[in-house]
Amino acid sequence: MNDINGDPNARGLDWSTFGRGEYFYGTEIGYFWRRANDEFDHLHLDLFYADQRSTRNPDTLPNEAGGGFRIYGERQIGRYVGFGGYTYNTAEGGGITATYAQQVATVGLAYLNPLNVRGEVALGLMWSQPIKDIFPGSGQRDQYGPEIYWRLLVTPSITVTPGLSVVFDPSFNPAKDVIVIPSIKFRAAF
Repeated sequence: MNDINGDPNARGLDWSTFGRGEYFYGTEIGYFWRRANDEFDHLHLDLFYADQRSTRNPDTLPNEAGGGFRIYGERQIGRYVGFGGYTYNTAEGGGITATYAQQVATVGLAYLNPLNVRGEVALGLMWSQPIKDIFPGSGQRDQYGPEIYWRLLVTPSITVTPGLSVVFDPSFNPAKDVIVIPSIKFRAAF
């Protein structure tokens, strides 16, 4: 449960907005299988609902109560891991973050420890459909594209992940047909 009127820049919980009763609710159920050959499968389902908020730009940004679900799974066969997911959503806007997509589908394939380097290289495909008329007159459209990345395990608790995403027909940018997004991610787990 999360207060959708909360200010992400505030220190601590603001009880004045928490008491309004406007929340994001979510739960996840899932299962992780590890097989005798140390391969794994994973499947989970997220269910969520967001109330309409009364603060934080309620009249100038999308703001309508709704809910949805996300289902996601992975299956390992040898050094390959297939993955895929689907999200359906009717909540417009949101609290701390914005939600403008009604449907999102992802599918991909990862290869473990390429060139005997610990980590994975993966190629994924994405399709996203915005909520109908969430920004009237914006020329919104479905977007889709591939992403490729290589997550390198530098130490048991540090990874570096260079990647590249290509977005065709960006949903809210009708002036562009293709956007290329290079990335590099650094993660340290403590």
